[in-house]
Amino acid sequence: MRLSLNILADWLSAYHPVKSISSSDRSICNVRLYSECQKTTTHHAYLYEMDAQHPGGIMCMHKNDFIYLQSSDINEVTNKIMEAFDFYNSWQDSLYASLTSLTLPQLLEKIAKILPGFIIVSDLSYYVAGTSKVSEKDAQNVRIQNMLETHTLDISHISETSGNPLLYCRSGHSYRCDLPFVEFQGISYNLFLGDTQFGWISIYTKKVTDGMLDLMDAAAEIVEHWMQLHDKAMEKLNMSGLFADILNGEAVDENRLEACFAVLGCHRLDPKKLYAFHLPPQYDAYPFIRKLNTLSAYICSFIHQSRYFCICIGEDQKRKAFEQRLTLVLGQYDCFCGSSPVFHDIFFLQQSADMAETALQYAVSKKSSGILTDFSVAGLTYLLNSLKNSVGAAAIHPALFQLQEYDQNNGTDLFDTLKIYLQTERNYAEAARKLFIHRNSMLYRMQRIREFTHLNLDDPSMRLYLLLSYELFYTKTN
Repeated sequence: MRLSLNILADWLSAYHPVKSISSSDRSICNVRLYSECQKTTTHHAYLYEMDAQHPGGIMCMHKNDFIYLQSSDINEVTNKIMEAFDFYNSWQDSLYASLTSLTLPQLLEKIAKILPGFIIVSDLSYYVAGTSKVSEKDAQNVRIQNMLETHTLDISHISETSGNPLLYCRSGHSYRCDLPFVEFQGISYNLFLGDTQFGWISIYTKKVTDGMLDLMDAAAEIVEHWMQLHDKAMEKLNMSGLFADILNGEAVDENRLEACFAVLGCHRLDPKKLYAFHLPPQYDAYPFIRKLNTLSAYICSFIHQSRYFCICIGEDQKRKAFEQRLTLVLGQYDCFCGSSPVFHDIFFLQQSADMAETALQYAVSKKSSGILTDFSVAGLTYLLNSLKNSVGAAAIHPALFQLQEYDQNNGTDLFDTLKIYLQTERNYAEAARKLFIHRNSMLYRMQRIREFTHLNLDDPSMRLYLLLSYELFYTKTN
């Protein structure tokens, strides 16, 4: 395992290191004594015993950075650094050797051996997928107790970190996060599974050092490797957020349900609206999601089956304010968006997702990017899709197939004539104009259709059925 000068500074804390480090990176794999006759490399740290003007000091150098150590025994310092390489290499080797057999909590417990503290892996819905063991003292912390009971990040953690611009970046580096717990400091790292962000690995600890940030980078890389090896387990973890569980029809514990809505600062029966998004491939999803999450305190974003969703919870005024800001963002990213009707019961989420997806697909088909497409616009499409999926072509009135066959055999146009007649609400003159025929020809065609099909076109229910049948017919043929 390659170390950084910051990691070595923590390891050599007994020598009261004084650091001058501008760009520490984990590239050190060995240590050597410095010699002016020897060419330096970027993969080695070099020890230099200070001259008579600076007695009792040793300089540990790497690239243009250094740490000053209060020691006169350069051999002892060399041995200490070699112990660091032995310790971290042994830790990494044993971890990789057992990676396929470890569960996520077991992996986090092993990481806690080099990163003392309480380690958490959470997904984008703030669901806690796994933790390390909590110490007896930390277990008395009310916030940690609630987190372990509800499997949801503490609301103050979410509110304090949600505005962090680093939250969705794929930088490959850890960052400090200011926690409201006076007894803890925090570090987070954005976890990715392939090209998709899964969530975060975070640690609550007593004191954060620069060396711990570098160690978190190394640990997080191992966690991402574990995620790739356990893709089926990660698929389950990706679905373990509250909303994803509901969308998949899984049983949801009532206590977890109430706790999650408490985190969001609302009640489970508050009015809700669901939004589905499709971002053009030329845009990076993460800046978009990051901007989306800053639009309102009353929204929660999540991922289900590679689709980005956002749920807005609250009354009309809050929702309308969010939608006004959302429209501006959609225009900036040329993004397609479909929204569901307002609903109250969270267990109506699956139907709402279907409706939002229908509105989204309608927007894509109409090339209506940059605007919010509500389900009310695409409601007929949803109804027709539901009919198509449940009964298919059997729901189409047989008269349409009869007219289509008759037209094919006789070179007539009765199929389209009936459709235009119904769409113009039985206005003979308007229908004739659209068909580019004389009104008398229109009257003659309709007489033929009545004689051939025996349809009662004076019945409103029959006319509605026929109109829906035409829509179903074109849906089926498309």
